[in-house]
Amino acid sequence: MLIKNSLRLLINNLNVVFKAMLYSLAVVFLTYLLLTVFFSDIIGKLTKNKEFLQLIGSVNELWNAFISGNLRPSIDLVSCFEQFMEAFRVNLVNYVWSFVGLIIGGYLLTVLNSLCVHTLTYMMNARMSSFEQKGFFASLISNLKRSLPFEAWFSLLSILGVIVSISLALLFIVYTFTYIYLLSVIIGLWIFIATLSLYLSLTSLLRPLYVNGAGGKELFKCKFTSKTFRQVFASFLFSLVAFMAVNVMTFITTLGAGIVVSVPLTQLFFVFLQLVLLYSLEGKKYYVDYETIEVPNKIKQDSANADFLNDVEV
Repeated sequence: MLIKNSLRLLINNLNVVFKAMLYSLAVVFLTYLLLTVFFSDIIGKLTKNKEFLQLIGSVNELWNAFISGNLRPSIDLVSCFEQFMEAFRVNLVNYVWSFVGLIIGGYLLTVLNSLCVHTLTYMMNARMSSFEQKGFFASLISNLKRSLPFEAWFSLLSILGVIVSISLALLFIVYTFTYIYLLSVIIGLWIFIATLSLYLSLTSLLRPLYVNGAGGKELFKCKFTSKTFRQVFASFLFSLVAFMAVNVMTFITTLGAGIVVSVPLTQLFFVFLQLVLLYSLEGKKYYVDYETIEVPNKIKQDSANADFLNDVEV
């Protein structure tokens, strides 16, 4: 039901994607400027680093082996990875300021992207609760004073979640590839997806609750039972796999141009998934479209219990 209603809401609000797409294009352009101006030094050093080029060559060989179905490619990922890390350690002084700039720039870009998601959450929450239509850029500016502090710390949490997910997957692949070959890549990918899905499930209510006026300890008050959390985790796991596939196929078939549309679509879907989850847990009715109001099971059960009690009294 979570995924079904989220998809219905996504289809009924596709017009919002265009405005989010314009914002995303501005962020992409800013990313390009930052990479060109501030990080050209580190990019230049890496492209001349023998160990780095060897590691890239190994990853390329791994990809070609995966595409061709060769399950035993002759690469030693562990050796390449260790040589690269040793070269990085030796040249740490040369790279340190570039990496500091890269971290700061990545954080700022994450905050900018999070502000877009926050604005979409604010707009769609108004649409679902009262079918009120709000403009994207007007909502972005009017809520900036309240949304920026939240997204500043929430972006750090998001970056940490992604880093942990990627690190666990990479470590598994690097240190098991010698023994199980490409099976380690498949398992590593599932480790990444499962870890990221767990993070998304645990933090799924934070932004919707904040948009609805909650703060402090209210944001971290657990609303899940063990059964509910398993359902939420399964929903995020399935959705993440599906939309990762959509974005990858879009990138390949359109030579990268299509992700300008597919990424905002993905963001909007997960906004709806989080809002539908919150409304369902709190037992609130919400608009799917102008003529359709979804009644959560919690309200239906309470109504059924009340009717039963009335029948008993009669």
